[in-house]
Amino acid sequence: MKCSTNPQKVLAGFVETGQFDKIGPYCQQNGISPDYVGIVRSIAGTNPEAALNLAKQAGTRIDINAVAEIFIGFNNLQGTTAYLLEVLKENQPEYGHLQTKLLQLNITAAPQVAETIMQMELFTHYDKVQIAQLCERAGLFQRALENFSDINDIRRVMLNTHQINHDFLVAFFGHMTPNNALQCLYDLLKHNKANNLNIVVQTAIKYWEQLTVDSLIEMFESFGSFEGIFYFLGSVLPTSEDQDVHFKYIEAAAKLN
Repeated sequence: MKCSTNPQKVLAGFVETGQFDKIGPYCQQNGISPDYVGIVRSIAGTNPEAALNLAKQAGTRIDINAVAEIFIGFNNLQGTTAYLLEVLKENQPEYGHLQTKLLQLNITAAPQVAETIMQMELFTHYDKVQIAQLCERAGLFQRALENFSDINDIRRVMLNTHQINHDFLVAFFGHMTPNNALQCLYDLLKHNKANNLNIVVQTAIKYWEQLTVDSLIEMFESFGSFEGIFYFLGSVLPTSEDQDVHFKYIEAAAKLN
């Protein structure tokens, strides 16, 4: 028997009282399709938790964009984040714009939440350049480096070594071409040799086979860094029979007394 009352109001009543399990049977009994978006919109301002639960229950059967805009319209960042994390968890390419929106909102208003989301490595289809730019402005320099691909952007962001994990930085050089890596190492020494020398030495020790001993020696010499040569070649000597390498090491040791 068809219900004479307004079905959407009945559904809204179920939602507001948390009786989500009654929505499906009620709709089937009365031959209607629930207007999930309309219900969420009607209660999002007065009962945001119920709106979120219903939106999650509906999943991808409804217009995800519309629901997200409802939560955003009520300045409900927590609800927007919880909803999008739920419906985007399959990491589907057609929702790349919503992945971007989720990260954008949190980087701007809640950087630590954005950091946590990115640590989870759930998403791969967002606009990486846009997110990298936002991360840089928010001081999330490690995340900016992970998402930038242009070497000029990478060179600029990398100079913030005081706010980037040094182990991460050393590992990051392993993903770069030798030319780009050397360029960035030069930048670090030029920008702040005193503070960045250890990072440069550790990188040189780890990747000297790709970067070549000669290029690295030339780099340290161009900055008059006998300390850099001494510590770098100290790790290379056991595997090298090159007389020039041994001489450079002895020379650096002498300069350092």
